[in-house]
Amino acid sequence: MGLIHTPTSVHPSQSLWTPGRELPDYLVSKYHYEFFHLADQTNEWTSVADGAPTEANASDLNGVVAIQTAVNVSNENIFYTKYPHWKFQADKRLSFQARVKCDYTANEAPSILAGLGSSVAANLLDDDGAGPLDTTYDGAFLYRIEGTGVPASAWSFLGSNAASKSTPITFGTFADNTWDVMGFDYFYGDGTTGILRPYYSHDGGAFNYGASHPIAISGLDAMMYAILALKNPSEDDQNANTLSADYVTVWQER
Repeated sequence: MGLIHTPTSVHPSQSLWTPGRELPDYLVSKYHYEFFHLADQTNEWTSVADGAPTEANASDLNGVVAIQTAVNVSNENIFYTKYPHWKFQADKRLSFQARVKCDYTANEAPSILAGLGSSVAANLLDDDGAGPLDTTYDGAFLYRIEGTGVPASAWSFLGSNAASKSTPITFGTFADNTWDVMGFDYFYGDGTTGILRPYYSHDGGAFNYGASHPIAISGLDAMMYAILALKNPSEDDQNANTLSADYVTVWQER
């Protein structure tokens, strides 16, 4: 049964399947993608990258894709669905979830990003650890910035309605080569101001929510892609980095 949860729920995985909170299949559009085979992925996903985009299958057993950068300062790889399927609406709930980990060279931690957005332009992640681009787009992203100190050691989150951005929050824990399940809920609230709420589970631990983000619904007109992105830090001594993704799931109330 296709299910969806609201930001009032305590635990993402529980609330998705808790009796009384569910919606029947015919009321939910569910996109779940396991990265089993790269040849098949080209029908669903594509890249914008500095130079030739590079992805590889890390595992056909469980379906894991390795999104890679080249050995260049601020080299970027934006991996996204070929088509924008999702939209923040005034009367429909939406949830995004992904399981990812990043493997990088010591002291050269890159910027990474996951979420939904209407823009897949180059420099989606700004240089010098500045986070998601500060231009016009609709979307919501969990991300971490380059470097090794705070907030680079944590996840951050923001929402965007065109040129208006929510104040980013920092929460959770980030560590090299460690799986995180992370995502966010969108609830339409009173139909005028919606609510975004991020969550994550670090290394198989308990799920934790970040603070709720209000977002004005008026002007949220753009369709959004599912996006995973990786960008090398702006350092002279640079190596290639890898962002691995196990799956991406998006639930949209019909």
